[in-house]
Amino acid sequence: MSESTEYHPGLYEPIVLVIGLALALFGAIIGMELICRVGINPNTSIIGALIAIAFSTIPVQFARRMRNVHRVNLMQTVISGATFQAGNVFLLTIAVPYLLGLTEGTYFYGVVLGVLIAGVVDILFAYWIFDSPFYPARNPWPPGIATAEAIKAALSRGKRALLLLYGMIFGGALTYLGYPGDVVGITLITQIVAITSFGIGLILRAYGPTLVGIDFYKIYAPQGIMVGAGIAALIQFLLLYFRVRRKHSTQGTSGATTSIPPTLVGASEALRKLLMALILFIAGALVAGLISGVSEMMSPSMFVLWFVYIGFQAWFTTLICALSGMYAGWFPAFATALASLVISLLFGWPPLAAGIGVAYVAATGPGMADLNYDLKTGWILRGEGKDPNFERSREEMAILR
Repeated sequence: MSESTEYHPGLYEPIVLVIGLALALFGAIIGMELICRVGINPNTSIIGALIAIAFSTIPVQFARRMRNVHRVNLMQTVISGATFQAGNVFLLTIAVPYLLGLTEGTYFYGVVLGVLIAGVVDILFAYWIFDSPFYPARNPWPPGIATAEAIKAALSRGKRALLLLYGMIFGGALTYLGYPGDVVGITLITQIVAITSFGIGLILRAYGPTLVGIDFYKIYAPQGIMVGAGIAALIQFLLLYFRVRRKHSTQGTSGATTSIPPTLVGASEALRKLLMALILFIAGALVAGLISGVSEMMSPSMFVLWFVYIGFQAWFTTLICALSGMYAGWFPAFATALASLVISLLFGWPPLAAGIGVAYVAATGPGMADLNYDLKTGWILRGEGKDPNFERSREEMAILR
């Protein structure tokens, strides 16, 4: 295969690095502020992209360099990553030990280290597994599509840019009036089955107590459904893996030229990355447990069960969030972490050990889903996988955020 001749800018270019650092700081402030005030974070990708494009209109040479679709892609990746990493992954998770009174000493530092490890593995896992048979780039990833189309429209300065402006005004007006404008936009992009299921869940959550006298949230029905869906997803992963292997084997023996839709990451490599991520999550849980003192709260055998379970649950949460984000554009990160906490308490572990574990698990999921949205954006902007060599240059530096 020939080498790609198209140049992909790097994150360490002076102009890209300076603007990237500014956007990362801005995104981190937004993420922490909104987590503290309303408990949720928006996807700031489009904001970062529009800031970069606006900067490129300054009539000086170095500013015009930002009028490059790949540099804009890097900038929106940086700001959205900073938003979710600072708010969801770091601030939200260290609030758990704080509320438990673990504000000093090895307890707190163990949690912080565990959160950092889990967050880094989460991002690496997203980079490893995107555009594999398990998480194909051709699947919806709705926020990624929205950001890519917004970037193309803003750079075109034509009718598409005008339509983007109208959409922004409409979405802003809805949000100002108290309606979820971002959700309205997502429904126009995402898969119809996924968003219909999401809507049914919202209706049951809101009107269940009135219509049937059952508060589904209080009986942990959502968490149970997600755990069941996750188990089914794991089975589907294995079935898909064997099906892909069988098809490749059949093609190799028959000499057929037809093939399944290609992905950048093959089935065998994807499965190896799944296992590698599981090992890393378990190792991170072991380190967090040793430093935070969980190992001193229980017997050695129970501690082994603790860090293996917490590591597995972190891995499991990541898979669920990515799967949900791929189809619906929304990921239930903290809900799955809450489900892991309930199971931890059933094991009879001390409350502090269960709290440290849920903080570790809660650090996984947002990074995976968010980076996959950005990778989807880049995949579209780079021609939807038409050049595999060029595709391998996707946001490789921005994953470091």
